[in-house]
Order: sequence, then C-alpha cells, then structure tokens
Amino acid sequence: MRVATKNGELRILGSSLMTQIIQFIFPPTLPPGDRALIVEANGQMKYGAVGGTAASYQVTFTAESLTDDVIVITHGLNLALPQVTVFNSAGRVSHRAKIRALSANQIELDFTPYSDSEEIEGTYAVRVS
Repeated sequence: MRVATKNGELRILGSSLMTQIIQFIFPPTLPPGDRALIVEANGQMKYGAVGGTAASYQVTFTAESLTDDVIVITHGLNLALPQVTVFNSAGRVSHRAKIRALSANQIELDFTPYSDSEEIEGTYAVRVS
C-alpha cells in the first residue's frame, strides 16, 4: 500500500519478520540536513536526518549457526557504533544476545544462556545500520 503525501510518500511494506514496516521515502528535492520524525523497528520514535543514504544490513540465522552460543556478523558498513536489532522467530525484538562491536565491519552476538533466558528456536534475524 502506498499513500502519497506532499513531501514524499509513506510506504507500508509487508515483511516476514514484522507485521508491518513503515518506510519514509523522501524526494531528492529535500536538502540534506532536514529532519523528520522516524519510527524505528522497535516502535520508538526519534528525529533523524533526511537527504542522506542510510545503509543497513540484515541477515537471518538459526541455533545451528552459533559456535559456542556466539555468532559473528560481517556487515561491511564501516560503522564504529552501529545500531543493532535482533529479532526472534516470532518477529519480535529480542534482548537475548549480548552485542559487541568487533570492528567497524563486524559485530558479535553472544547467546550464552542465563537463568531464565529463552531458547534460540527457529530463525532469528539481525539488522545492522
């Protein structure tokens, strides 16, 4: 579904990870540095710059992908402090992993179990931006 607006368009995309993703698409006429209210994947709102290119990387994995409860993700985004979101098999944000930046292009997700931690079941996803 697309909804046209004066300054751009609002596009709602279906996803296998989430019920809905709302994506703002701005025309190239907006100058870089303008700000817009952005709804993040976790439902929180923040102000963000428009007019630039926001790169992101997303990959899925299962428990079998882990080595000693750890998986290293090579995203290639060259970010010192990336934003990392982990989704469980139900498409909900999971706080199950300890996240560590190994370099500007790699992160580590540590799923070492703790007392009441959920099992890693099904296919998980991670988004880095």
